[in-house]
Amino acid sequence: MEKNQDNQYAAIFTPRFHLSDTSLVGMEVRIKYGQRILPASETFNLILSGNNKDLLGQISAHFSHWSSKTENPLYLSWELCSKIKPEELRLFLDELSAIFPLKQLEIVLDTHDLTASESIKKARELFTELSGKSIRRGLFHSRLLDFDTGDICANVDLFKLKNGVIQEMKDDVATAAKCHYFIERLTAENISIVVDDLYYREDVTGSILMGIQYGQGYFLSRNKTEKRSIKPRTLRRKTNSDFYERRFDCFSNLMWT
Repeated sequence: MEKNQDNQYAAIFTPRFHLSDTSLVGMEVRIKYGQRILPASETFNLILSGNNKDLLGQISAHFSHWSSKTENPLYLSWELCSKIKPEELRLFLDELSAIFPLKQLEIVLDTHDLTASESIKKARELFTELSGKSIRRGLFHSRLLDFDTGDICANVDLFKLKNGVIQEMKDDVATAAKCHYFIERLTAENISIVVDDLYYREDVTGSILMGIQYGQGYFLSRNKTEKRSIKPRTLRRKTNSDFYERRFDCFSNLMWT
């Protein structure tokens, strides 16, 4: 898929794992042009233009390949910026639905630039377009405790956090206690909590101790035989999962973040 040219678009993927059993549960897809990773807004406009059917076809082929290796369906996650409008999202979904099964799509709205109340209002406005389509709805925000659990449960299926939130919990026992209780309530309502940028073992351990089930990042995907400074090209077997027997060289566009 990737030909090492500086003037073409290519997809890169960040795999997402269940933290306890290390099973692969989904992939976050992003687009790069040459060596530059496009922001969510540019990716959105690129797909919306309808001029890259081949790119979507290639994403579908890679995603189908890995989906066929799991017992449960994987989710393909697309991150969107908070400035898009409902009618634009509708057109975006039309492009995706022509290629991908809707029940395996996940739309995550990055609302770091908004307050909690503004984030919920925007999610409610946009995610009406997903009603009845079986598409997972997600929010990406750094301030979990600013939200009301009822608002989250009513409007999203997934809440994505940066690893920095876990670091804050480690440094402040009171914050950790509040977050743990908050996460327990969301998990009980079947809201998935995902942590991004898990780079070290203690990041994963801290996430698990806080009751978080899902994560993505370098530590989960690295080859343990390699040095910390070198990005991995393989996964080492941990379970009976087929993923831990395979080299990822054939999947050269995976991105370990």
